Parts: sequence; structure tokens; C-alpha cells
Amino acid sequence: RSRNGEHDEVPVQDRRKWQPAGDGRRQRAFGRCDQNGCNDEGDPGAFMDRMLLTPGRRVPLIAGPILYSALRALMPTVLVLLLAYLNGARLTGPLGLVTLVASAAGTGVMFALLGMVFVLKLRSMRALGLVQISVFISTFLSIGQVPLSFLSGWMHTVARLNPITNILRLGRQGFLGDVTWHDTWPGLLALGLIIAALALLTRRNLRQLAP
Repeated sequence: RSRNGEHDEVPVQDRRKWQPAGDGRRQRAFGRCDQNGCNDEGDPGAFMDRMLLTPGRRVPLIAGPILYSALRALMPTVLVLLLAYLNGARLTGPLGLVTLVASAAGTGVMFALLGMVFVLKLRSMRALGLVQISVFISTFLSIGQVPLSFLSGWMHTVARLNPITNILRLGRQGFLGDVTWHDTWPGLLALGLIIAALALLTRRNLRQLAP
């Protein structure tokens, strides 16, 4: 909104630039809400009780919601893509859609696993509030709000080293130009390492909770 109270037209290039960042925020929110979906009708102890009392393997109770969060993260991605298309933003090719979907699904899995780590460690579904804080901090200290070239001082250094920056680059490159390996492999590597680390933490916390 401009100073005179009228809405300014957002250039198409800017829409292409910030649309994947908006996708990322929605994917992280869906990953977090999906973990909250493990809750049975608002009972904070239902999920933990079901996991501890199950006679079979507990891994499917963890893997099911995690994989579902990857699929559910694609729902806001499709919606935002449609709105972006109606406002003039275009992907440069099919590879751009592939990288965007990979970024969306990977981000959903990543933050769903983070939610599971908190839940199993603190033994309460109320621990999911920590995921929201983590989402805000990790996004704020990346290129999710401001381009790297506009940042200075310690924020530039932190955003450059923040793995979320590479994940956002992975998802948005199809809107800004051709998809290149240079902008693809850092995001895939960041997603792979973070998901692997969180999966190991989830497994460890699960074993500590229910040997």
C-alpha cells in the first residue's frame, strides 16, 4: 500500500521472486499442522497413548503422518501456483515445477519431523508451538523476506549460511530463469541432510520414550 492509501501494482518479476517464499511459509505451516493432526479430537495425550500402547511396530505411527505431511504440503503449493499464474507469474519450464514440488514436499517433511522431535522429547503435543518459533526464526534469517544482496552485516552472513536460503533458491529458480544445477544441488543437499538428521533424532527420541 502506498502513502496515499492506494494499492501499488506489484511487478511480475517481484511476484515470481516472492511467490515461492510464500509457498515455503504455507508448507511449513501445513507440516506443523499435520503433526497437530496426530492429535485425536484435541486430546493432547491421545497420540502418545496410542503410540505407547500399540502392540506392533511404532515406526508406522511416525512415518504415516510424516509422509502425509509431504502430500498435504502440495495443497497450498497448487493453490498459490494458480493465484500466481492469474497474476502473471510463469514458470520457465517443467523443471521449474519439479524443483518447486521437491522444495514443497521436502519442507513439509522437514518441519513435520522437527515437530515429531519436539513431541517425543517433551512428551506433549503442546511442544508443537516450538515448531512455529523455529519456522519464524529460520525464515526470517534467510532470503525469505529480503534478497541476499539487500542484507548487510551479520544478517547477510547468517542468511548466506542458512540452509533455508538454499531451499528457497531451489523452489524459486523456475520463476526467475532456467533451472540450473548450481541452484539445485545446494537445496537438495540441505533438505537431505536436515531430514536425515531429524529422522535420526526422531528415532532416538522414540527409543528413549518406548524401548
